[in-house]
Amino acid sequence: MIVLTKAQINDIKSLQDKKNRNQFGLFIAEGSKLVAELANSQLTIRDIYITEASLNYQFPKAQLVSEGQMSKMSALITCTNVLAVVQIPKPTLPDLNNEIILMLDGIQDPGNLGTIIRTADWYGIKNILCSHKCADLFAPKVVQATMGSIIRVNIFYIDLV
Repeated sequence: MIVLTKAQINDIKSLQDKKNRNQFGLFIAEGSKLVAELANSQLTIRDIYITEASLNYQFPKAQLVSEGQMSKMSALITCTNVLAVVQIPKPTLPDLNNEIILMLDGIQDPGNLGTIIRTADWYGIKNILCSHKCADLFAPKVVQATMGSIIRVNIFYIDLV
C-alpha cells in the first residue's frame, strides 16, 4: 500500500475544479466499470488508485491506497474503490457531413449532460456540439453520469451561432 502525501491528495482533489482540470489537462474518473472501460480505450491514464476492496480487478499500474485516502480524493459522497487520473483528450472536429449531430445549448446540470451523452451513445450518435454555456464535459459528475460513453462520443465546445 502506498501512502500519498497531503499534497498529492490535494492535487488529485483539485481536479474537481474546471480551472485546475484545464491547467493540468487531467480529469478524474471513479468506479471500477468506468475505469475498466477507460483502461481499454485510447485515452491516456496517468494513475489508477484502488482500495483493498478492488484487488480482484486487474488494473494496469494500479496503486493500492487506504479507504481514508480514497475518500479524501473522491468527488463522490460515497467514494468508490477505484479512481483514475486521466489525460484530457484533444479531439479534432471531423467532417460532419452526412452524420447525425446533436447540438446542445445551455445544458448546465452535469448529470443531465452526462445522461444526454449516454443516450446519444446508445443511439449511435458519435458527435455532439455544445455551446460554451454547457457544463464542463470533464466535471466529475458529468464523467460519472456518462457511464463510459465519454469514451465513444466526441464532444466539441464551439460557438453554435
